[in-house]
Amino acid sequence: MQMLNLQITDNLIEKSFLFSYLALFGLTLITFIEALKTENVRIRHILNLETSVSLVAGFIYGIFYDMLQKKTLQLDKVTEFRYMDWAITTPMLLLVLLLFLNFDNRREVHFSVYFTVLLLNYTMLIAGFLGETKTIDKNKAGAVGFIAYFAMIAFIWYLFIHNNPRNTKNNLVFTVFAIVWSFYGIAYYTDVKTKNLIYNTLDVISKAMFGIFIWLYYGKVISFSQ
Repeated sequence: MQMLNLQITDNLIEKSFLFSYLALFGLTLITFIEALKTENVRIRHILNLETSVSLVAGFIYGIFYDMLQKKTLQLDKVTEFRYMDWAITTPMLLLVLLLFLNFDNRREVHFSVYFTVLLLNYTMLIAGFLGETKTIDKNKAGAVGFIAYFAMIAFIWYLFIHNNPRNTKNNLVFTVFAIVWSFYGIAYYTDVKTKNLIYNTLDVISKAMFGIFIWLYYGKVISFSQ
């Protein structure tokens, strides 16, 4: 029974790498086409960022899946690739979030705001990487990462949500975004197989599904107005 469970787990992990790869590259096509169609420059910027996110993440997952096919992928060795991906894609995802939350104000996101968010984001990522690679104590690194994460989320909430609590669209997007990203921190403490399965799932949700939502909203497929 233990061997059967192990095989199922390995099969699930392999399928999750393939699904993530396909979902991310599928999103690239959707957001790229929509970016070409839209006449609104601000929406085009958001869709271009989403396209870039899915391209980078899809490329990384392509490497993972190729390694799986060649039987050269070691789950405990993919950390560097993941953090390389996150170091590039999370700043773009956060900028998409800020632009989305700020869209109704019809003004730009100030550099100091974005810089603060980036600083907290990279503090979180660096702490996580040092903990994953056992450069420093994993629990201490995790604590630093969570503090930086919650500070970043609180900062965004205060600037973009706090003064406009009745904006259903922004409240929903911000809440889902915050919850999904918090699960990365929870997965950080799990075993290597569970961690990779959760990370793959979260990457699809935070990148592909978030991108699809952006496309549905700005493509006027869904609406939050009465």
